[in-house]
Amino acid sequence: MMACFDERGRLFIAESAGFNLDEKQLGARRPNFIRRIEDTDGDGVFDKSTIFADKLLIPNGALWLDGALYVAEPPGIWRFTDTDGDGVADRREHLAGNVRSNGMSSTIHGPVLHPGGRLFWCSGQQGYSLDKHAEPPPGRIAPGVFSLTRDGAEHEVFAVGGTANPVEVTFNEEGEGFGTIAILDRVDGQRNDALMHWIHGGVYPHNPNDPVPIKRTGPDLPPLSRVGQVAPAGLEYYR
Repeated sequence: MMACFDERGRLFIAESAGFNLDEKQLGARRPNFIRRIEDTDGDGVFDKSTIFADKLLIPNGALWLDGALYVAEPPGIWRFTDTDGDGVADRREHLAGNVRSNGMSSTIHGPVLHPGGRLFWCSGQQGYSLDKHAEPPPGRIAPGVFSLTRDGAEHEVFAVGGTANPVEVTFNEEGEGFGTIAILDRVDGQRNDALMHWIHGGVYPHNPNDPVPIKRTGPDLPPLSRVGQVAPAGLEYYR
């Protein structure tokens, strides 16, 4: 579903085992995993595959940073480390966040690295608490984009918007954030997906019944562009 390279060219892939299960069934089986593939002889073809981390609910993201793999995996942001070099993560640390999952990949995405050093993740449409030790409040909360320090000690809501599913975030050289949303809003019965320019503290169109955890100072900010019902699911700033 999502993947990243490390500094040695090894590819870490957040994979689905292919089962279409509800949240309860998914939690009981935990069939999904992260695969690491590598080219061991330098011929340009991957020839070795290792399951880096197994028994996962539904991993949606992979970021290699400082010798570890950071992953958005319900209920939050995790750091997976292979301490003995055997290709399998033997240390799993839940750094931050407690996100309620619906068993679908729309639950949580990321993290990605901001030029300033913080980690960003997005979605949270089923409800969330930034404190990993606290249960999410009942019901939905407006989804959005969140940022935290690498150790998870500082965690904040960056911006909120969307009826359903903010998917990915990327940054330009100045650190401005851009992203995508599957189902930003519905106008005259027509679903609108969108490209976003996320502003710190911004509130964008969202489900009016979802509480907003940011102080409002005016009307909703507009999306960068409405793109129709196309389910945008990734974005990268080309340098």
